[in-house]
Order: sequence, then C-alpha cells, then structure tokens
Amino acid sequence: MSKYFIQTLNKTGYALSEILDDISKEFVENARNCKLPVLEIGAAYGVVSLKCLRSGSTIIANDIDENHLKVIYEDAKESERKNLILMPCDFEEIKLQENSISSILCARVIHFFDPDKLIRCLNLTYKWLENGGKAYFTVESPYLKNWNHLPLDFKKRREKGDIFAGYVKTSDYINKGEIANNLPEYMHFFDEYNLKEIFEKCGFTIEKSFLFSRPYFPEEVQLDGRESVGLVARKN
Repeated sequence: MSKYFIQTLNKTGYALSEILDDISKEFVENARNCKLPVLEIGAAYGVVSLKCLRSGSTIIANDIDENHLKVIYEDAKESERKNLILMPCDFEEIKLQENSISSILCARVIHFFDPDKLIRCLNLTYKWLENGGKAYFTVESPYLKNWNHLPLDFKKRREKGDIFAGYVKTSDYINKGEIANNLPEYMHFFDEYNLKEIFEKCGFTIEKSFLFSRPYFPEEVQLDGRESVGLVARKN
C-alpha cells in the first residue's frame, strides 16, 4: 500500500496524506483571494482544509463521517477555528444558500455516486457558487491497472454515446484484496471528455479537463499515467 494512502474511518476508499495534485493545489491558492467562504466536500482528515485555514481562508469542511471532522478541528490551531465551519453530512444534504460560496473542492468523491446522484450534486454545486465561482474536481479514471478489462468496456460504452459509461459493479472488475475490501458495491469512473460533458449539462463553463498521473498510488493501481481526471469549471 502507498505511504500516501490513509484508510478512511468509514471504509469508503482512502484519503491522501498530502496535497499532491495540481487541482487541489490550485484550489488552495485560489482560496487565498476569496471573499466568500470556500467549501471542501469529502474533506476526510482535512489536509486541504487545514492548508486553507493556515492561508487565512474561511472554509466549510464537509465529510459524511463526523469523526473525520473532529480530527480537522483538533488539528486546527485555536486561532484558526473561528474560520472553520464543520458540516458532517452527505454531499446532497449540505444546506447552503444560493450564491454563497466562492469555490468548491471535491477531490476523489464522485466516483462513489450513481448517475442520478451525480447530477443532483452537480446542480447543487452550481447553485451554491457565486457568479464566477469555481468548482475543482478530481476523480478516478477507468485507466487503473487493478480494474482488469474496465478500459475496454468503458470505451465500448462511450462509443455508444453513454456519458455514464464508467458506472460499474465493483466485483465485475476488481480482484479481491485489501483495496477491493474498502470499496462500495458500485463505482463510477470518468475520462476527461465525459466528465466535461456532464458538467456542461449542469450549466458549467469548463476551464480545463485533463487526465493526469498518480505516481504515489500503489503500484498495483498505476497503469500508464492516466489514473485520474482533473477538472476546473466556472459558474457563469
């Protein structure tokens, strides 16, 4: 197992122990200049949220497991806690006003959503953002070595026009083992094209959508440098 992987308390995949991808880094940098609060969805142990706090941002840290948020609170300095809002709930149970958030990070979360929930959550994301606000998302691609024939099946479904081609039953593709034991029954994978298309259907303007490598993933997961998708989208 990679030294950068930390098992989540609710056994929903793994959190990363450091800020390692460009999308998360860009979110942190952007947050420095935001007048409204920023939101991290699926914050886990708060690596990104704590970095934002230490840069002077006001951040809402959301996670489905309240115990993850307790870790963030305990790791925050007492002087920083006034700018930290903890929101323990599922993505679509978040209660925020329209146009109340400057930017949103959702890293390695939506690959746990079925298509209907994904659309509902992206519509909420658009609603919460202020005009000109940005959404920063990362998600796993089908190009993972331990998912057997998933790339081929994904390609076939995409060629038939299915924008949710990566929604699959986990047991149909992944070998049994430690990683498989910490994944839900269904997973949802994307490439840079169908993720862009889905966001556009929800009203966003896409600034960039690209595949990128995860050299810090476990060796049994890495394939050919296309392990994840990063996307930055803007509310007009």
